[in-house]
Amino acid sequence: MTVSGGALHWPTEASDLTGPGGTASLLLRDAPQGDWTVQTKLTLDLGTDEVRNFQQAGLIAYVNDDLFTRLSKVAIWNTRQTEFGKEMPYAGATSYGGTIIGPPALTTWLRITARRNPTTGERVLTAFSSRNGHTWTRGGAWTLPKGSAIRVGLESMGASSDPGAPAPAVADFDYFRVYTP
Repeated sequence: MTVSGGALHWPTEASDLTGPGGTASLLLRDAPQGDWTVQTKLTLDLGTDEVRNFQQAGLIAYVNDDLFTRLSKVAIWNTRQTEFGKEMPYAGATSYGGTIIGPPALTTWLRITARRNPTTGERVLTAFSSRNGHTWTRGGAWTLPKGSAIRVGLESMGASSDPGAPAPAVADFDYFRVYTP
């Protein structure tokens, strides 16, 4: 990981956070109290013809290794997607699910907004993506439990350590911003 030209350059690590023993590195800070929004501008060249299964980078809202949401530009087989996923404890194990939102570009803007549900106290996190930083596509929403100590930040993971696998892609984060109303 390096910083130059005002951007953070982070190769996708040969790790992941999902499942047992998640080992991925994260860059985190405490989320503000109340409602908030996090946003980044991400350039990630995943190519078009290579299978780079699960190489990804983006935003994360993190409670612990088994409870988080992440909004990532990700390679899944020969597709390139913007996925908003959640891992949570379920039935004595962990379960991961995702929803796909707007199409990614070489440079994709990512945004997560958090609002408190006034009835349940849960945090409702909604994902947005943009191909130009101006026009946004609203995606799905996930909840995190009432009283969760949420941290927010960046992730870059999913590269393969297998011989002959494509080289890790490098995620270039122009900025990471946290907004409060």
